[in-house]
Amino acid sequence: MDLNVEQVSVAELTPYVANARFHSEAQIAEIASSIAEFGFSNPILIRKNGTVIAGHGRLLAARHLGMHTVPVIRLNHLTDTQARLLTLADNKIAEKSSWDADMLKAELDNLNDTENWSEIVKTGFSETELENLLDEAIDIEEDHSDTNNSPDVVRFRNYNIEISPREADALIEALELYAEEKGSFFGFFNYILKGLK
Repeated sequence: MDLNVEQVSVAELTPYVANARFHSEAQIAEIASSIAEFGFSNPILIRKNGTVIAGHGRLLAARHLGMHTVPVIRLNHLTDTQARLLTLADNKIAEKSSWDADMLKAELDNLNDTENWSEIVKTGFSETELENLLDEAIDIEEDHSDTNNSPDVVRFRNYNIEISPREADALIEALELYAEEKGSFFGFFNYILKGLK
């Protein structure tokens, strides 16, 4: 069985009328952003007559981007029933996969060390998810027994870093200003590290 990728006019493609998968505007925008960044790397699967089997979100994203043609693969060998089953299976089976948490965190940590944080959000993870995965949150503990002389402790991964109350106040102020401007703490350490270069 030969599966050839063709470039087909967007106008020739028809979404399957009984497609049960819903794509929100936000998700379509994410798919469009991914296509703009990485190219159309996953062809749309269609029937012989141009009806979409799999790739409805990619088609909507292509229209959002104003694309005139998209890559497709025609699955001419499928019966009508098989095409309908594949439309469901293509979405449902993917839901059953899971993440290797340690591998995912290691990969994101590595990317966070080498790339600007704004690039990492292109993975599709939300900022909240990335914050949790990257352990960007810091914990500042105060020693209330002697606040004038005892240092605060910044806990980050396996490190306990002692800083003076004055440094702690400055760090908290910087965090609050950053969060007010960006709407999130995410990317704060990259922001600091850039200032050291």
